This record gives sequence, C-alpha cells and structure tokens, in this order.
Amino acid sequence: MDFTTTDEHRALRAAVADIAGRFGNDYYTRKAEAREFTGELWATMGKHGYVGINIPEEFGGGGAGLVELAIVCEETAAAGCPLLLLLVSSAISGEVIVTYGTSDQKRRWLPRLAAGSGKIVFAVTEPDAGSNTHRLSTVATRDGDGRPARAENLHLRLRRSRRRPRRCPHRHRRRHRRRHAVAVRRRHRRPRPDRPADSGLGRVAGAAVHAHLR
Repeated sequence: MDFTTTDEHRALRAAVADIAGRFGNDYYTRKAEAREFTGELWATMGKHGYVGINIPEEFGGGGAGLVELAIVCEETAAAGCPLLLLLVSSAISGEVIVTYGTSDQKRRWLPRLAAGSGKIVFAVTEPDAGSNTHRLSTVATRDGDGRPARAENLHLRLRRSRRRPRRCPHRHRRRHRRRHAVAVRRRHRRPRPDRPADSGLGRVAGAAVHAHLR
C-alpha cells in the first residue's frame, strides 16, 4: 500500500474539514447529550459524496477506496464530530455488499448508502461469542451449488421506541460509575462477624467492581 500523500488527498482533507468545521464539537456535544443522531451532518456529508466515497461509481458512490474513507473519518473527528457509523456502514457493510452481495442487494442498498439516505448496521448474534468476532463458530461449507451454514444464533427483534431513555441524574456519568464502584468496595470491605477475615470476599468484590465498570 502506498502511503504517499497526494494532492487529491490534501484537497479531500480540506473539503471534509470545511464541512465538518461548520458543525463543530458544540453541535456534536449537543447531539450526544440529547442522545440524538447527527443527522444533519450525515446528510450534508452524503450530499457532497463523502459518506459513500468508497462505493463504486455505478451505484452513485465516489469510486475511491478505504484510504479516502479513512481521510473522511479522520477529518470529521479532527473537527470534533466523529462519525463512527462511517466505519460500520460505509467501511464494513458497504465493502461486504460490494464484494459479496447479489446484484439485487447492490442495487437496493448501495445507492442509498452512497447518498447518505440509508444506513446499514450489523449484529453479532452468536451466544458464545459476544462482540468478539474471532470466536464465531459459524461455518459455511460448499455443498454442490450451495453453502449451508452451521451455527447457533440468537434472533433479534428491533423496535422503535418513542420514549427517550432515562438519563443518568449525574452530569458526569463516568464520575457516577466511579462513585458507585467506591461504594461497592466500601460496602464489601466492612467486617462481617459471620465471615472469617480471609474468606476472599475482597477478591469477589474487586471482580464485581471490574465487571460493573467494564
């Protein structure tokens, strides 16, 4: 891979930085605190062709590659409004559909993705893998013209809720978690007359705190 910075890349950085700079970190912070999607920024980036910069031109994309998409990600983050969905939607899902999707799937999803009017996400649903995709056990073996898959999956049902999620009463959630962790430690470190001092309760409490903070 050639990492040489070209004039095209410098121009791309300047153009993306100009758009993202109009929104800035204040816009991103307001959206994050309200738990709202940065839809205005996403739509603007899509309108100028940067959301689907790595999508083939025949489907309305920019026809560039992942290096150019990485530049878009870097410049929006540098302006204080990072778009993580670019990695999930454009980079991962978009590349998978371009490489392995059927003709119908490409025609259905790629133009919307390139225009910024569609978003694609994915879920890892194997019960023993969690979010660690290196532990996936799904196997697809060629059998004639097909590839039957063997796997154990959980089925997800998505529902759009009109109720906003409950917000933490503390302004700084991380500080709130630290306070809770300290309370857990103190509660479990109090001497208990019905337990010997070397019962290992402190180790159990430490594990519980680690799990809570993680």
